[in-house]
Amino acid sequence: MANYHMEVRVISRGKGRSVTRLANYISGEQLYDNYNNKTCYHQRNDVLYRHIFQPSGAPSGFYDLQNLCDEIEDAEVRYDARTAREFIGSLPNELPIRELIWIVSEYINRSFVDHDLCAIATIHEGRNETDPSRNNPHAHIIVPNRTVGPDGFSEKKDREYDKRKYVNVWRE
Repeated sequence: MANYHMEVRVISRGKGRSVTRLANYISGEQLYDNYNNKTCYHQRNDVLYRHIFQPSGAPSGFYDLQNLCDEIEDAEVRYDARTAREFIGSLPNELPIRELIWIVSEYINRSFVDHDLCAIATIHEGRNETDPSRNNPHAHIIVPNRTVGPDGFSEKKDREYDKRKYVNVWRE
């Protein structure tokens, strides 16, 4: 039951990516992208779990997906800004959903929330209709580049997490 796949991607406006559009895609929840002035609605029926993780003391509005996406987009002013990172990790097919949720929650709390970063997480079923033994449950996690405090996102990005060693730590 070993599981080693974790992909890390940068969400950058310069590459045409949007946190709001990605949050809609992974959650299936209709969202409005204030930065691009577009409504995003990619309907999904394979979302098993959806949660917003916040460090203690985060503003209460940060628990609302639309508001959080707006705040992430507003924290960045450059047209080519890197707004967040996306993590995609495969999960064991053999485990029940409650254990998958526990694995993802522990990973996010240890890797991000304990370092004052928030995270948007979903678990997708990855159902294989013809062969259930080949189901592909996986997690999508969006982590903004700025730490969160009582007043919202910090003024400056924490560049420490841009170092290559963190990619290895997060994959481990």
